[in-house]
Amino acid sequence: MKFRRIALMTALLAISTATLAEPNGHGKRMFDRMDADGDSYISFDEFKQPGKDRRPRADLDGNGEVTQEEVAQHIADKSAEMSAEIEKKATRHFERMDMNDDGVVTKDEAREAAFYRMDKDQNGFLSAEELKRPHSGGKGRGGKGRGGA
Repeated sequence: MKFRRIALMTALLAISTATLAEPNGHGKRMFDRMDADGDSYISFDEFKQPGKDRRPRADLDGNGEVTQEEVAQHIADKSAEMSAEIEKKATRHFERMDMNDDGVVTKDEAREAAFYRMDKDQNGFLSAEELKRPHSGGKGRGGKGRGGA
């Protein structure tokens, strides 16, 4: 059991240290806060300081220890949150493609939605530039009501 606890803590530590590897942004700010002496290295004493008042996110009962059950529950909770977000995105994507709001996406509707998503300047034509750009999925762009549908 002690081995499992050590393995779980090591895994949690590995996940959280991945954030430190980011070259800028949150990881850089965290690194700078942890590097108390400014020598561009983090000693073990500096490393353990930021976490002394914080408990691991998976420590669901707040007792300062993480059990296998807590890790499993934490992962299940995060998975449920991600699943709900994916479902929302899928629904938005489907609604953009269902041009006539009948609850079904035909091949023609999918093509029309793709065309209007790619038509960034909304002029009803695709330029060579629009065709070679990577397409992000049409954030903020619906196709409904356009092109005579």
